[in-house]
Amino acid sequence: MGSLGHKELYRQHDTRILKTNNMGNLKVKDVEQLEKIDLLELRTGDIALISGNGIISGLIDRFQKLQDGAEKSGEYSHSGIIRVRRGDIFITEAQRRGIVNNDFTKRYMNENYNSILILRPKMEIDSYRMVSEMMTYIGNSRYDFLNLILWQPIKILRNKWRGEKAQNTKKFICHEFTAHVYNKHFDNRVIFENETQVNSKDIYDNKNFEHFILK
Repeated sequence: MGSLGHKELYRQHDTRILKTNNMGNLKVKDVEQLEKIDLLELRTGDIALISGNGIISGLIDRFQKLQDGAEKSGEYSHSGIIRVRRGDIFITEAQRRGIVNNDFTKRYMNENYNSILILRPKMEIDSYRMVSEMMTYIGNSRYDFLNLILWQPIKILRNKWRGEKAQNTKKFICHEFTAHVYNKHFDNRVIFENETQVNSKDIYDNKNFEHFILK
């Protein structure tokens, strides 16, 4: 973020957002003008929306863009929550093995990933509590493949939800886990509506977060 203070950066950022009327209507040119954030400025609780350049990521991206208004948000096939500990940066995320805690720098700051958007919460986070809550799922929750390959496509193509109505904390897809952690952290206050159904567009469009470009 250079030498500018956080408050000044947020003021500039908010000015750009106001020009678009709301977060759901961000245009590509507006996103490109967002302030860059340095890796060392990441905080516990930041959400990382990640765009990969692999075949599977490309297929997910292309499919997600079929949603109305998802031209930009559809580029991000994955999400997770940042955890900073003694200067080291981790990401807690839903992967094929379930909920895992990975070294963020080693996993994502390389040529395999095109773009990373950081969503910083406007509300105050209790870092210790959020980390403690996330850790309870590691090794105890599976990946929800059925949601990924069946329920999400139906939602995108038909704008209808046929999956589970209530959250099953034994299995998640990445965006669903991100939404669940936030709702739980705020004592089930609805930060993300219908968390079982959440995809990248729902996270990208959420007005409780400010956007910064990491890469």
